[in-house]
Order: sequence, then C-alpha cells, then structure tokens
Amino acid sequence: MSSLIAGRAALAGAVIALVLGAVVAGTAGAATLGISLTGCGTANNGFQFTINGFGFAGYTGLDVQVTSSEVGAVPNPNYVLAPTAPPNPFVGAIAPLNSDGSFTFNYNAAAGQQLPATVGIYTIDDFGNPQTLLYSTTVTAATACTDQSNLGSARTLLPTVKEQCQNWALYGIFKNAGDCGSYLSTVTRNQPALLP
Repeated sequence: MSSLIAGRAALAGAVIALVLGAVVAGTAGAATLGISLTGCGTANNGFQFTINGFGFAGYTGLDVQVTSSEVGAVPNPNYVLAPTAPPNPFVGAIAPLNSDGSFTFNYNAAAGQQLPATVGIYTIDDFGNPQTLLYSTTVTAATACTDQSNLGSARTLLPTVKEQCQNWALYGIFKNAGDCGSYLSTVTRNQPALLP
C-alpha cells in the first residue's frame, strides 16, 4: 500500500514539474516572439505586406506560412534560415534569420489570394517540413501596419451566409455582427461600416 502511495506521489510530482516547465517555457516564448507588418497594400489582385519577425533567436530555420482564405487556399511556405545553418538541398531561404532572432521579407500574394490570412511560424525538420507552431496571427483588412500603410483596399473574402457573421471580426471590415448581417440582408448594397 505504501509503495502504491509513493508511486502516485512520484507520478503527481512528475506531472506538476512537466506542467510548470511547459508554462514557464510557454510564457517565456510568448513574451518574446512576434511580427509587425509594413508596406501593406495590394498585389496581383490580392494583397502584399512585409513581415518583420522578432524574438526567434536560437533557431536555425523557420517556415513562415501565409494561408489566405479563398476556396482551395493552401499554406505558402517562406523559409528563413540562419547563416550558420548547414546547407539544405530541400529548402530555399527567402531571407536570413539574424543572430538576434529577427527576419524581414516581402510577401506578395498570388493572383486572387484574399484576406483574412493566417501567418504561422513553425520550426522545421531537416527536410523543411513544418514541425512546432511557435507563433500565429490573423491578418485582416483592418490589421494595423506600423508604417501607416494599410490593407484596406486588398481583396477580402466576404461572408455569403448569415452563419458566417458569427465570426464577423475575422473579416476586419465589420463593426459588429449586426453590420455583417445588414450587409447580407440587403444583398450587399449596405456596405460594411469599416470598409475604407
């Protein structure tokens, strides 16, 4: 009986240590990782922006995936590699990952890509496959770009059925769910309130 209690106590201690380690690691990472956008606008009947990453020191390579929202959209990989990373025949770097953990590159959407878009930053394996998600954010037409450029004129995927208005904030051009519903109920004559 006492060995069963001791075993349970050891297991509980291991679980607590694992959870505390994950919380500490997650907190440290979350406080330092991020991106800012500059040079925001339109491209190829879609959108463009410059992604400026920071806080990714200690990694040798990252996959910065941009996934737009049109039907059939797939993640667009963009690799940033540290100059110290060994040569990789499977990965072509779009930009360097600097020793301070920063990177910057221009993302120009392919023809017809639409906002909102998700930017996810992953670690990569030796073949360039995404592994662990380190950071994710959604870019909408209303996303603030730090140099006062904007995405307001970029093509934005708009809702087509009332149920999609439950996620009205994702579109970045409605002030609330009612504004989204009004847009649909007037057969798109009543334009979104935040449309530039």
